[in-house]
Amino acid sequence: MIQPVANAELEARILRRLDSLTKPPGSLGRLEEIALRAGLIQNSAMPTLDRKAMLIFCADHGVVEEGVSPYPAEVTRQMLANFQAGGAAINVLCRNFGIDPVVVDMGVGKPTRNFTREPAMTRDEAAEAIERGRAQADIADILGAGEMGIGNSTSAAALLQQVFLGSE
Repeated sequence: MIQPVANAELEARILRRLDSLTKPPGSLGRLEEIALRAGLIQNSAMPTLDRKAMLIFCADHGVVEEGVSPYPAEVTRQMLANFQAGGAAINVLCRNFGIDPVVVDMGVGKPTRNFTREPAMTRDEAAEAIERGRAQADIADILGAGEMGIGNSTSAAALLQQVFLGSE
């Protein structure tokens, strides 16, 4: 279960600490927001970000049946193997910055259904996917997230349309 991180007393301590540093208050901009959020998540005025991980979620999308990509669905499996072997561009970036790449197979070889014809997933399947992603939350102090799957741009566009325009 996701827990709120609101803690007014801790937030005040973190902000006092940030403002006591040799710098103008608030001068680090977003970095101070990140420090505050990390402190609240870790329940500490001195959060650490020693363990870093990049989550790479991979899955096939049934909408590929509609010809939405110039690349075949098999490319998703090939990229997953490349991530696992350490040969992709994200692996190079991770090595360069001391970040652990973590490949999460969310359904390669088992595509969602074609959402132009039927729902891509059931509610239970969607809940399971969310749980599988959430299970990664404690593997590092700070996480990045990326995804790979032929047809993913179409799926993302459909989700955004649903969020911003509603169903038609």
